[in-house]
Amino acid sequence: MNCECPKCSSNIEVAEPAVPEKGEFVRCPDCSSRFWLQRETSFLKSLKKEGKIYCSQCGNEPGSDTYCKSCFAQFADYWLVQTAKPSRKQVHPKGSRPSVLANSPRIFKKSATAPPKIRKRSGPISQKLAISLAVAMVLLAGALLGGFKYLAYKERMEFTNNYIKGLYAIQSGIDHSQQSLERMLKANGLLNDKDATRLKRVDSQIKEFMAKLGHPPQEFLQAAADLNALFMVYSEYYGLAATESGASQKLPDKMRQLDVNLAKVQTQLKKELPEDLSQNIQLVSNRYKNLAYLNSGVNTQPN
Repeated sequence: MNCECPKCSSNIEVAEPAVPEKGEFVRCPDCSSRFWLQRETSFLKSLKKEGKIYCSQCGNEPGSDTYCKSCFAQFADYWLVQTAKPSRKQVHPKGSRPSVLANSPRIFKKSATAPPKIRKRSGPISQKLAISLAVAMVLLAGALLGGFKYLAYKERMEFTNNYIKGLYAIQSGIDHSQQSLERMLKANGLLNDKDATRLKRVDSQIKEFMAKLGHPPQEFLQAAADLNALFMVYSEYYGLAATESGASQKLPDKMRQLDVNLAKVQTQLKKELPEDLSQNIQLVSNRYKNLAYLNSGVNTQPN
């Protein structure tokens, strides 16, 4: 586990199994100063007021949520690093706490009218119980809030990943369909077996990704609608390649009309693409070359 020396800020590697459960002082190899190192449960994170903490799973600073912001481990223990040993709660010396029966009468006289009154105990114990319950409720609320935030983040990341892959598959299907149609025109014939097999394989992948995008997060509703519009244009390209013949005199006009529709849909998709999705697409633009039009001007010229 790597941590930072509180005094000289040097990066130090510590062998976790060598640190006892109750913690111990560790010496910095660079400045020779001692600092305290101890493993604690994640529920104490919100009560920590000094020192730095490091995730026990990945070694990075976990942040204030119930999950680590680096490795997303939920409720993971952390390592506490600070200059001094944490102070412990003071314990009352034996006999210093007042006895409950100190002021009680030794003998209760019997009464025919009413039983003796018993005084309810109150004081420090009740206050500690109330504080403990309040802290427990705050920790529980924080855990629930952190859990909901983590699930929402995970849902957005999963949708983003499927959206980009689905967009890439649809654009690939359009490109393959356009190339097949050009070959059909040149050969003055039907779709050949090689192109037909490739188009079917791509079509199967496209439908698989579209099925995963059926319930988009609220902020991605418009992006999902624009992707569906692009899918409809792809379906027309695919249907044209599968049913028409290169000998048909109407085929060139149908292809030009589809090219015009494609340019409009691509322009709309780029215009309404959320910033989060746009940034993630830019990160993979080197791998998904046919999505380059989302980072530059849309090519409106027919192929």
